[in-house]
Amino acid sequence: MRINRSSFNRALAFLLFLSIASLLLILLGQRDQPSWVTSWLLPSSQPPSKPIDLSHQESFPSSSPPPSSSIFTSSSSPPPSSLLSTSTESLSLLLAPHSTTPLTGFLAPASNPTMSRPSTGGDGAIGTTGSASQQGLNQFIKDAKGFALSHLSTSSNPERITFIMGNEAGDLDSAVCAISLSYLLTHYGPPAPYNLPKTTYVPLIQSNHDDASLRPENTAAYKASGIDPSDLLCLDDLTGKLGLDLTSSKFSPSNNIFLGLVDHPALGGQWGGPNSAQRKVELIVDHHEDDGHHQDATMRIIRSPSKDPVGSASSLVAELFKDQIQKDPTKVDRRIFDFLISAIILDTDNLRPAPKGKATRQDFDSVLLMMPHSSFYDPVASKGVEQVALSNSPLTALDLTDSSSLSSPDDASADPDVATARSALNKYWQILAKSKLKVNHLSGRDLLRRDYKEVEFFEPDPSSSSSSSSSVVGGSTSNQISLKLGFSSVPISLEEWLHRGRPSLLEVPDAQKEMESNWKGWWNVLDEWMSSRKIQIAVVTGTYRAPPHDKDAGKHKRELVIALRQPDSGLLSKDPVRSRTLWEELRKGLEEDAHVQDATDVDRRLMLEKPWKGQRLPEALGGKRERVQGLDGEGLRLDTIQEERKVWAGVYRQGNARANRKVVLPAVVQILRNSCRKLI
Repeated sequence: MRINRSSFNRALAFLLFLSIASLLLILLGQRDQPSWVTSWLLPSSQPPSKPIDLSHQESFPSSSPPPSSSIFTSSSSPPPSSLLSTSTESLSLLLAPHSTTPLTGFLAPASNPTMSRPSTGGDGAIGTTGSASQQGLNQFIKDAKGFALSHLSTSSNPERITFIMGNEAGDLDSAVCAISLSYLLTHYGPPAPYNLPKTTYVPLIQSNHDDASLRPENTAAYKASGIDPSDLLCLDDLTGKLGLDLTSSKFSPSNNIFLGLVDHPALGGQWGGPNSAQRKVELIVDHHEDDGHHQDATMRIIRSPSKDPVGSASSLVAELFKDQIQKDPTKVDRRIFDFLISAIILDTDNLRPAPKGKATRQDFDSVLLMMPHSSFYDPVASKGVEQVALSNSPLTALDLTDSSSLSSPDDASADPDVATARSALNKYWQILAKSKLKVNHLSGRDLLRRDYKEVEFFEPDPSSSSSSSSSVVGGSTSNQISLKLGFSSVPISLEEWLHRGRPSLLEVPDAQKEMESNWKGWWNVLDEWMSSRKIQIAVVTGTYRAPPHDKDAGKHKRELVIALRQPDSGLLSKDPVRSRTLWEELRKGLEEDAHVQDATDVDRRLMLEKPWKGQRLPEALGGKRERVQGLDGEGLRLDTIQEERKVWAGVYRQGNARANRKVVLPAVVQILRNSCRKLI
């Protein structure tokens, strides 16, 4: 066959032009590509819903870093082979548009996942969509959700399924752990020495889809890791779409459904309490205090903060698969490493080391393990991740130049690799951290529910070995105290919350009246929340940085509010004197750090301080700082004096700013248990 040389040369020139153009777009971090480029790059005849972000593509293969004493050759330039990898991979993408890359699994239109069970790999779990490539992270999430909905829609199913879920607060660490552990178990299989049974792993997010506005940092991290939040399996998919009751036996081993817990050590909320008896927890990966539950779990990894602290539970997930990641990092979508790193840096203030920060050696090692295989190893790809996160956050570029709301940790690290990683991750961390602080649009109720956990409390505890079967019937006794506790963490100060959208106390005609009105409104919000959740004890912890006008400007601060409402049923409802005594014991125990036996155990102490101080008062009122309104000297709410059910409360500054909810929750439960024992 005779080849027309002129036509051949034109075709070759056209291919060369496309290759050079694509390379330039990648190097410049150009996001909006011409439609002819995107349609050619996609292995589908259908155009993408939005232009391909070439800056977010694989610019070099996920492989071990080049020989060096550092994980980076420079904090501002790519590794020596990065530029060559970029050009050769871009050329291969253009000349072979149907070749397999991690990106295609994310961008290619997915088939309906509810039609059939996803393909399985050698471990019998959801496997790859193609025999030669790993499964894209978002495609895995869609397939897992489809399989779960199909499984739950049938009256009986012979196939085993394991839901892996984070805590009900729905923070980024919980979501990342649930998704990442499911994905890595699916693609790598159970790590040694854990012999987990053959099953299909499905991540379950313990919040509703319409709760996304409560946590903008989650949305930014999802999008930056190529995840569409609408593809996640959330609680409303189960309760709304399928009409299931989470307390039912539908989620029991008899229906081939098993559970995995991450970022919390025990079943809680609708899954826990009396319902926990019909659940089977197979695995736990957590960094909270070990309360002794689910001792028969096949994989039970709990790093208690009082004994062996870890800043982020995501660090434990990464550590579990250390050997597999080192051996074959290309078996998984590199976005899984981006995703895990997102949670770790948000939880640890960008790897800020203890004692000022929460990062431990485990957090450092996990990030260093994943960095060479992540987008953050290449400055071009890293910039793409930052751009996607920023465009899907409530921030503007101007917010990143404003240092008033977030103080960038400047602690020097003795490890040069950690210091380099912190530098490379700093902008992305700023986007996530500042997004987390954007809560001005949230109502008081939303602030209380955005990071919320519940605990069912019994004393005597029916699950305790000390409770005999004769004294405990159906989880309760005539002499048992049963309470429901709710813990809310909010990222603003009480002072800011009280006066949001209101003028300063120095600017109003009657500062005393303004204070009383603001506090009355705040107590009403708390009352309504406690009633809606049917809780008798509410604990609200506030974490924030001191504002610029404060003498401690930029310093991390914490506050704590605790309220006890006299129960309307059970032992305490029959005797209001007992309720008051319980409050007195609880308040005294918290103020004296009664949960800490060893005086040198400073990290577990709360160091609660009174009086709480708010805004500056005008000279007519003494020129001091505002105080708590609506309580008498013993903590009794003045507006409940004539009520049948009294409410007591305390408002404190927390001297130990390092004591977060992982410390506060077990402290409150322990002091409450000791207080109840004095009443029975």
